[in-house]
Amino acid sequence: MGRYLLRSATSTSSTSPAQDSDDDTTSTITSKKINPYRFYMEWHGHPISSLRKFHNTVQTLRPTQPIIWLAGDSSLDNKYWVPSSGPGGEPLTVPVPEIYNSVLEHPRINPDVAFWMNHHLSSRATCINTSVEATMLRERDDHLNKHDTFIQNNISSNDALVVSIGANDIALRPTFSTIINMLNLAWLTRRTAIETGSASPLAYFAELFGARIQEYISRITSKTKPRVVIVCMIYFPLEAGKGQQGWADVNLKALGYNRYPSQLQTAIQKIYEIGTQTIRVPGVKVVPCPLYEVLDGQDPADYTARVEPSSEGGRKMAAKFVEMLEREGVVDSRANFF
Repeated sequence: MGRYLLRSATSTSSTSPAQDSDDDTTSTITSKKINPYRFYMEWHGHPISSLRKFHNTVQTLRPTQPIIWLAGDSSLDNKYWVPSSGPGGEPLTVPVPEIYNSVLEHPRINPDVAFWMNHHLSSRATCINTSVEATMLRERDDHLNKHDTFIQNNISSNDALVVSIGANDIALRPTFSTIINMLNLAWLTRRTAIETGSASPLAYFAELFGARIQEYISRITSKTKPRVVIVCMIYFPLEAGKGQQGWADVNLKALGYNRYPSQLQTAIQKIYEIGTQTIRVPGVKVVPCPLYEVLDGQDPADYTARVEPSSEGGRKMAAKFVEMLEREGVVDSRANFF
């Protein structure tokens, strides 16, 4: 589809100079395709050199279509946690989105969130995953990482940004203050105090998932304001007894999640209300998205290792994001597109 659109835009005759130019462009794109093994084997985000090739190809083939950028952690960069479609992996349940045939040397894909975004978007837009597994918000306090900077330097006013970050500041490498406030919330706070918003530890997490994520988004969009930013609140971890184990098991147990999951779930909902939903960035429309309404904390099919989106979980998240992008007018609705 991408080549067809480019060809039809540059030529109406098979013998015209413009047609020759398109052939040259296609040849150049082919010579710059990305090695899929290198692209997916780097678990800590995609290599910047590969992202640059991906972006250049998209700009050439789809110059008028928006790009949907993913920023944050493994809640979006879940490629490590889903099986490859290559040898020894699992076959895809849907055809490979056309853009990957133009970008990768071989369409051996990990069905991560970005894959499902591109599946749902078709040729209406392109999703580029610039989020980074195992990273934290506080690592960006002094400066953006190289993937965030890549977004900052390349996002356009026609694009959209999806952000999901902050959970690793609690689950992966929490500070002493985070540990104290989290244990207080989990064990020393009444549920009713969480529900009413009067629990004192809530202010700490409202600042983390509110003001600090707001500052993060402001810096990424400081050069160019996209059409919309979707900012996510994390999903509920998979509840215990569902046949999965993962790297966050010790922390989940310490927070009482294995015995009293509703305590943490109630806190996540309240932090979304008093933190995520308060985010404002001048010149940008910010739309909050509670991922706990997308993934089912009692359904193991949505998860890998209890805290990472599975392929099915990523599919659900992508469908929600695309639905929101359609509603905000960033991409045409499928009813109008097809």
